[in-house]
Amino acid sequence: MKKAIKDDYGIHYPTSLADVELFRKAVLNAEKSLRQEVGVREKEIDYVNGKRKVLAYAYDETKEIGENIVEKLSKTMFSLANAYPYLFDTICGLLTNQKELSQKYKRDIVEMMDIKDAIFFMMDIPFSEFLDWALDGEIKQKDGLIQDLINLATAPPKETQKYIPISQNYCARVAPVQLVLIRKNEEAISESKLKSLRNLTIRKINKGTSDEKIVHLTERLPIERIQILPLKLLFQDLVIGKYGEKWFEIPKAFQAKIVSFRSKYIEELSINLERLSKELKSLQEDERKDNNEIEAKNKEYEELKRKIENFPSPMVLRRAYFYLKIHSSSNEKAREINITPNDFLAHIDPSYLKKSRQEKIYLYGGIKGCLMLLDTINNFFIALVNEYNFHGTHLKPATISAFIEKKLQTHE
Repeated sequence: MKKAIKDDYGIHYPTSLADVELFRKAVLNAEKSLRQEVGVREKEIDYVNGKRKVLAYAYDETKEIGENIVEKLSKTMFSLANAYPYLFDTICGLLTNQKELSQKYKRDIVEMMDIKDAIFFMMDIPFSEFLDWALDGEIKQKDGLIQDLINLATAPPKETQKYIPISQNYCARVAPVQLVLIRKNEEAISESKLKSLRNLTIRKINKGTSDEKIVHLTERLPIERIQILPLKLLFQDLVIGKYGEKWFEIPKAFQAKIVSFRSKYIEELSINLERLSKELKSLQEDERKDNNEIEAKNKEYEELKRKIENFPSPMVLRRAYFYLKIHSSSNEKAREINITPNDFLAHIDPSYLKKSRQEKIYLYGGIKGCLMLLDTINNFFIALVNEYNFHGTHLKPATISAFIEKKLQTHE
């Protein structure tokens, strides 16, 4: 019997890739003495149809990562937002189902994986296939995603370089993914044409007024196929090893689901906030008002209001999921795992960590603020699992319960 393509379950996500998404400047700053920066250069090799140029790591071109280097690095060197999460989810879905998809298109959808020296491999698929794995029907995000793909495809090479750990001892400045957008005539869309098409899909309305805003029109880019060149080291362990060692499972089009449900979830919280406001007003106007009850209701209202105002971004939610999955899946049999707050926040949202004048790290907002963040993340993913009816415990992240001895206690 032919194996069905996996849908909302069983998409393998490599731990090595999740580690890179969690790699923040704050993390490098803490580990800077452990790594060196390795160069990247073009290399000519013998291939099937003759000579071929590929990018390779140059370990003979290394330099120490000192405090000056870390200080000069922009936060954008560690930012894998915009199109990247969608690309990563798509690549993982395609590789998890490589055999089935290669049968579907009667060709291997993966190329260059066998070139030992090449640091990239290539996937060539119809654009409609890409959108299915990236969005899984969340069409409201389609225009924004296409715009981000255009920006990535046309950006100068230096702008796409990120600071990526390639081993325990080395980092490299390299693009995690390269893109080529292809029209029906098999020619790459030129940069000028892409910019022209981008201008067609974006308009400013009410210019010069307080109501000025950008709107996306309905024109579609004539993209027939997309060639994705992922950094090999991030994905090569995808289909080997056991669960929890080399990879863990995520839902299909995970980023699209986070973005879509986050808006819906905040809207539901806002409805609850409005309800609390009415209840509070009613208590205050009641002639038999109970001050203790009013104080409790007001506290509940203010906490929910702060939760909405400080609701984590989609990227913070994604990183929190990965952090907890890595720690829980690597110790699958354990019911509880302990995580230090500083390490957790350095990876998912360093803005919660501040330095005192004595150069000591402390939690911004204190334990209470951190607990509110953890409670928000926990409740969001419980609701997300219920919303999409995910099957199997492997798709559920660890649940955060409390701090224990200045550590986070979590359990599945």
